[in-house]
Amino acid sequence: MLRFLNVQGKTVLDHGCGTGLLGAIAKKQGASVQGIDISETLVAIAQKDFPAQHADIHQLPFADSQFDVVLSMLVLHIVEDITTPLMEIHRVLKKGGMLILGIVHPFSEKWDLKTHKPYQDNSTYDKVEKRTWLFNLTDGTYATAEYYHRPLHDWLGQLLPIFDITEIREPHLSEEYLKTGKYATHEYLFLRLSKKL
Repeated sequence: MLRFLNVQGKTVLDHGCGTGLLGAIAKKQGASVQGIDISETLVAIAQKDFPAQHADIHQLPFADSQFDVVLSMLVLHIVEDITTPLMEIHRVLKKGGMLILGIVHPFSEKWDLKTHKPYQDNSTYDKVEKRTWLFNLTDGTYATAEYYHRPLHDWLGQLLPIFDITEIREPHLSEEYLKTGKYATHEYLFLRLSKKL
């Protein structure tokens, strides 16, 4: 998503920075970057590229209106209640600041690993619920992680009171992945949002 904007000269928060991949890209573009993550192990790796600290997304250790841009990639879908983290992002963004948000596309989830039935039906899509995300690893094995599915209307209902959407991207997966039948056409949804006053 960083290729769609220029962060040169901007103050950037890598929100849930992990190992710091996105923050490092932003730094190479000329941004002043800080990062936070709940994992002290991952923070230690990110600190090799930019200042990062152990912190909870529910209570960011920054002043009001401190950042021009917040990058939050595949972070908010792992918490059940996104209201407080979104308000914290809004708080630390400057007037007119930008949130670049990446989530698991609500329409991408095809199968419940426990029931082997599609999630995409009326009885399950509208629920905010914990689900298991299946990762296909490069060596042919699988890994799983827990996350919270929420329908698109729930995401928008929480975002639109405090942000304006300025861009939406739904990157397509390659034909190679689609041929397996294990993936939806779109796995991720990226939004560029502007802080409302």
